Amino acid sequence: MKDGYTGTMLKRLIPIPAIFLGITLLYFLPLLSSRNIFVERDLAAFFIPPRYLWVALVKSFQLPLWNPYNYSGIPLLATLQPGVFYPPHILYFLLPFNVAWNWIIILHFYLAALTTYSLLRYLKSSTEGAFLGAITFMLSGYLISIHNLLTHLLAVVWFPLILVQFLRYFETGKTKLLVYSSIFLTIQFFAGAPEISILTVMVLCVVTAFAHRFVDTSPAIDLSPKARIRALGLTLSLLFLLSSVQLLPFLELKAHSIRIAGLTYPEATTWSFAWKDFIQFFIPDAFGYFSSTKKYWSNQSWLLTLYWGITPFVLSLFYVISSDKKKAVLISLMFVSLVFALGGNTPAYKLLHHIPPFSSIRYPVKFIFLFIFLIAVTAGLGFDNLKKGVLEGNPRVRRTIVILFYSGFIFVILWGFMSIYRDFVSRSFESMGLVPDAYNEAKINIHNIKRFLLFSFLFCIMLLVYMRVRFKKTAAFLIILIAALDIFLANTGYYTSGSWKFYINTNEWGDHTFLGKISGNKETERYFVTFKTLGEFNHFPYDRAILAPPYAPLFGLYSFSGAEVLRIGNYETFSSLLKDTPALGLGKRFLDVAGVRYVITAYELTDKDFNLLQSIEAGKKTAHLYEYMPYPGRFLLYGRIHSAKDDREVVEKLLDHNIDLKQELVILSKDVIRLDERAARGQVKLLSYGANTISLACVTEGDALLYVSDAYYPGWKAYLDGKETLIYQANLAFRAVYVPRGAHTVSFFYRPLSIYIGFCLTVLGLLTSLFILIKCRSVEGVRG
Repeated sequence: MKDGYTGTMLKRLIPIPAIFLGITLLYFLPLLSSRNIFVERDLAAFFIPPRYLWVALVKSFQLPLWNPYNYSGIPLLATLQPGVFYPPHILYFLLPFNVAWNWIIILHFYLAALTTYSLLRYLKSSTEGAFLGAITFMLSGYLISIHNLLTHLLAVVWFPLILVQFLRYFETGKTKLLVYSSIFLTIQFFAGAPEISILTVMVLCVVTAFAHRFVDTSPAIDLSPKARIRALGLTLSLLFLLSSVQLLPFLELKAHSIRIAGLTYPEATTWSFAWKDFIQFFIPDAFGYFSSTKKYWSNQSWLLTLYWGITPFVLSLFYVISSDKKKAVLISLMFVSLVFALGGNTPAYKLLHHIPPFSSIRYPVKFIFLFIFLIAVTAGLGFDNLKKGVLEGNPRVRRTIVILFYSGFIFVILWGFMSIYRDFVSRSFESMGLVPDAYNEAKINIHNIKRFLLFSFLFCIMLLVYMRVRFKKTAAFLIILIAALDIFLANTGYYTSGSWKFYINTNEWGDHTFLGKISGNKETERYFVTFKTLGEFNHFPYDRAILAPPYAPLFGLYSFSGAEVLRIGNYETFSSLLKDTPALGLGKRFLDVAGVRYVITAYELTDKDFNLLQSIEAGKKTAHLYEYMPYPGRFLLYGRIHSAKDDREVVEKLLDHNIDLKQELVILSKDVIRLDERAARGQVKLLSYGANTISLACVTEGDALLYVSDAYYPGWKAYLDGKETLIYQANLAFRAVYVPRGAHTVSFFYRPLSIYIGFCLTVLGLLTSLFILIKCRSVEGVRG
């Protein structure tokens, strides 16, 4: 066999992108047909419904601005969750939804490999080193974990492209590269993971400060501090302009959401990366975090798996012992990423918590992305330093290889012992307490430890083989193969799938869902799933069977709650009033003003105001659907008004049982409004109800306030007989308008100023970017 035969064969017969694609398709082979879809954890409830909704709205020629189905109405475009402006989502209009859904997820693993490969090649890594770093990141436990935290998966793949374009600017001085960086940054933001965007901007700031360590430039390139800051400023300015159509509505929603005042320290540090979690890089789910609900919520369970094995860390070590001038910067970024990710497990986060945006971000473990990515990159660079060190006879590299070689024998001895004396090892684990509840099942941990030991042994042995044999490229290929197989076999199948037909087709559920009973009366009536019930049926398919609120948009139903991070603050307070009620019967006054007709519970109700319509079995538990018989309707007329000067006083009046909320309306107004009680007499008729519009006809015998049990939120405009009128904030979270005696038409339109301003700024950003690109092309043409 000739030296380099294997590597040369791969280069000639199969291009690198084709290899990445093949591995990706093999990784997700069962889901390529899309008969089954990804439904892991948050995907089924948090991500599919809002995407399905906005795509359906656009197909019906409606702007996807408002979601009327959840939380009595909530902004849709303003939330980052649906990814309305994310360019790859064009596939939803070219393919069936389930096909687009699966393939967008699958192709982003492929993109992760391609973009990481391109960054490593830019950093002058060899083909083999770049391939190893890319495949390590693509198959990492981190990336397969965040597929169910979809916005993060979509965002991280753009990080390498942003970095490449930004670094190329400092190398060439071409302003167009800053425009490309801004475009990719905007796409990353549109993906919907602001934490990743924050990390990316932070890295760009660091690169700006230490650009001379990353690039070799000619004397003609201005790398003065002023020039570098100017480049960063232009990039971030274009990012602001280009992203404004999403950014401004998002900031407006945040300002009116539960996150406006930030989070308490315990809330902000929920799911911090724990020191003990480092072991999960080598033993997946060693503590059995997913074996019980208690362990799930009391530990870092944001990441399903972190498994990587020994290879990336050892190869990264080879990079650390190199003389690369950017080494200190990369190591520092890894350290910062870990400090952020460790959250409440380090004193540093107590200071960070007082600094926006950390005060509004839950799950600090999200920040581990940068550490993961840089380990993959330095593993690729370390592989090249390994090759270089062997070729040049570097004593530090050779000593490290020899140490690892002898360590390999320790690994194989332990592997053999655990294989031969399996029962003894299992009993030892039990005697040492390495069993549930503190740890995972002994047999699972033993299996995972054995796999880690075997692949670690093979890798360590191959390092010495590489150093000693003449066939370097073949040995290098085997090292890469061992590393890839280790991660591939450990993380394959770390996802849950479900039948798309079962998920979306009502006929598949038959009598085992409440859909038939509610959809028969679905014009505008809302349904409410009690908070206890949501805790009982909290994952697919059982949450789908009982019609948990997040699924309401799929079927055009209206729900009291949903699945959204940035919930409107006033509405959340109103929801808490109902949640804190000792018994549902005592909370009927809140159901009256929330437009709730149906109630779903995990327990039986004895109150005669609730009529049982259906009971179903789901996951060995029973759920019940009740009709709330005194349901007054969604649109009401009030003659008796209580004014309150602030939200606190509104809450006090809502809790005051001397106030009959069916007959008396509480509004937020410093002015006292007095109406004739007879004004409540009249009728309200719904003319039309859309995502962004409502039209009502009402006839009253006297002046009244027309109450609409839809969420109060800036951007909604009301028109009385064609003339704009004031919208009052009623019952803390809803809307009301004044209507004089007689017959009138009242219309509501969602026309948020933030979106209009954002759209104009984005157009300005596009024009500015286009101007810069044209100007750069003209300059290059003159030079050419």
